[in-house]
Amino acid sequence: MNDLLYPPNKVFGSRNKSIEVPLTSGGPVMLTFKHEKPYISSGMTETDNLQRRKMTHLLLVWLINALAVYATASLLGGIYVKSFWLALLVALVLGLINAIVKPILVFFSIPFIIVTLGLFLLIVNALMLMLAAALVDGFSVSSFGWAVLGSLVISLVSWMLSSIFNI
Repeated sequence: MNDLLYPPNKVFGSRNKSIEVPLTSGGPVMLTFKHEKPYISSGMTETDNLQRRKMTHLLLVWLINALAVYATASLLGGIYVKSFWLALLVALVLGLINAIVKPILVFFSIPFIIVTLGLFLLIVNALMLMLAAALVDGFSVSSFGWAVLGSLVISLVSWMLSSIFNI
């Protein structure tokens, strides 16, 4: 039993790590472990890779939302966007509005959301779309009804594209 108390001899290979473990009932056994740290040829760390994946994910979501805005403008007559490049700007502005303004509006409209069983969120989304149309020249929504329908179509197209591309 005292054999296990002293530290085992360690032998390190170039890519493998070997440890000699003494046993009480017989000779020592050599255990070999593969090197667990991945070799990255570009010199990037795991944190850099994680940040790159997050940035790629953010850009893909932005592109999908721009495609959803452009497709919605093509499908619905009451929503107009001048070009795909402008749809990229609309998606960016809409993302910023949804990140900054929408949570405040949702917080103050919680009673209406509860009473309508969540349907009031359609009104909130339509208001966000109309705000984006007011901020971006070349993007317009002709009425509140088109804004409600447009917010539904943008959500559906964005959901479908995200599902297809597994994002």
